[in-house]
Amino acid sequence: MKKILSKYLAFAVCAVVAWAGGMGFAFFQLGGFDSLNMKLHEIDQYVRGSYLGKIDEKSLFKCAANGYVEGLGDKYAKYYTSDEWKKWEDFNSGVISGIGISLSTNDKGELIVVSVYPNSPAAAAGIQAGDVIVKVDEIEITKSNISKILKGEVGSEVSLTIDRNGDVFERTLVRENVEIPSVEYFMDGENGYVKIDVFTDSSARQFEEALLNLQSKGAQALIFDVRNNGGGTISSVCKMLNMLIPSGIIATQVDLNGRESVLGTSDENEINLPMVVITNENTASAAELFVCDLKDYGKARQVGKKTYGKGVLQTTKMLGDGGAIKVTTAYFNPAKSENFNEVGVIPDIDVDLSEDKEKLYLNSKLNLCDDDQYQASVKLLQN
Repeated sequence: MKKILSKYLAFAVCAVVAWAGGMGFAFFQLGGFDSLNMKLHEIDQYVRGSYLGKIDEKSLFKCAANGYVEGLGDKYAKYYTSDEWKKWEDFNSGVISGIGISLSTNDKGELIVVSVYPNSPAAAAGIQAGDVIVKVDEIEITKSNISKILKGEVGSEVSLTIDRNGDVFERTLVRENVEIPSVEYFMDGENGYVKIDVFTDSSARQFEEALLNLQSKGAQALIFDVRNNGGGTISSVCKMLNMLIPSGIIATQVDLNGRESVLGTSDENEINLPMVVITNENTASAAELFVCDLKDYGKARQVGKKTYGKGVLQTTKMLGDGGAIKVTTAYFNPAKSENFNEVGVIPDIDVDLSEDKEKLYLNSKLNLCDDDQYQASVKLLQN
């Protein structure tokens, strides 16, 4: 029991240290630390003397840590085990160990390949969008084993049974480190279309490649699509905005003591083309900063729906066991506008997308000619 309590205390100390000094001082002043310890001790003592079942110590500690973070009332706070933190780091880096495909399900519940990542094992094996994954390592597909397809140690093998329009065949692939495509782009007439799914460490390089390619093809205007983009890293969005806006501040942060600091600045280089940004209710956080800064510098108009409204920053504190906690520690503000937290960024032209079309868009099946928000963006550029 002492061992469990000492682990919990170590976690609690790390959590308190992660806060700014003022909050930590108030916590100790109120006797919160001792009260928490006594309450946990009382519960633990009774359970270990009376509980009929077997206690899973690892699960117990994880739930205690989760409960502490949940008790903060911070909807963006989270506790990560060491394994969970490693997965989150991989996601933010934009690189995962896998075969390089994205998946969805069709009306029959079948697992469908939505896209194949460039330079991936799946691309090398000839897997195509629309293929149905029937089995993984000779095991029928279930919700519990889908993740086996996407993830695994570098160098490990996975065997897929694939149905392509009635032609069933097998492919054995070796997992590699694969860069996740977060930026999609193409020319539509004289307009360059750039869809940004998330802001990761690899997004800035992909974004620069997209801009260079579109300009080389003679793009006369740019349409940025950040619908359903939930954000990502502030550092990546600052790099991407630097390519678009003139010299100036990109973002600042204000901590709980009111101290303001600069998160990013841009140089004098900028792209001088008409721009439109498409948003919806799920455009959040770093994606909202992207929209707001383009508007603040007079670089773009916004079409679609009001954004989610997340203008707060989370800081991560690593724990001794390789896990981590993430809590909200500051507001992050756009270049010139007020903070958009709990408010959102209001579009210049409000355009709805029907529920059916939203579902099609989410599954990458909505044609541009049927996309009302995209068509409104094109019309705005024409005018």
